[in-house]
Amino acid sequence: RLNLQVKAPTLQTRFNVVETKKSELPSKMIYLTSGAISLVALLVIIYLLVEIFLPSESPQPEVPAPLPKLQTTNSTSVREQVEVKKPQATMSLLDTVNKAREKIEADEYTDALAIWDSSPHAERNPSLREDLLADIGARIDVHLRFAENVLSLTEKNEGIYETAIENLAKAKRGLEIQGIPRKDRRFAKWENLKNKIKK
Repeated sequence: RLNLQVKAPTLQTRFNVVETKKSELPSKMIYLTSGAISLVALLVIIYLLVEIFLPSESPQPEVPAPLPKLQTTNSTSVREQVEVKKPQATMSLLDTVNKAREKIEADEYTDALAIWDSSPHAERNPSLREDLLADIGARIDVHLRFAENVLSLTEKNEGIYETAIENLAKAKRGLEIQGIPRKDRRFAKWENLKNKIKK
């Protein structure tokens, strides 16, 4: 009937206030970093100024020596000099004889004798030069025989006459060499064939 209400008492909230000191560490780090950067920048500027305004003490580069002057020379004379300086291998006796006989087969008679005469075997084997002269004589006989066979043909044409004349010219070159055996008889046969074959 009295309409009474009961309320619980409210609790009082208490805050503990703690006083803190300001930290000076971040501000000191900023000062030290900016000072270090400034010092590095100052050192770089000083280094650049020294490089620009002070003479360099680095050694001067050496002046290269002038190139040698090129001189034009005849290529054939240079080739001949190289061939003279190059040591030539001495051919064996058999190789020398075969080389000389190859020249005889090519109707290069003077070259064949030159190969033999310039070899070291010529003095020790003089009889082999006589053999080479006999080979030249046999080659002359081959040319004379060809011309003789052309004269004996019943049917003759201009081409085979030209070949016979060439063979007579090769035989004549062989007959001009000194020491050919039976030279007089071969020369007489050559003259006879030359007079019979018309040019």
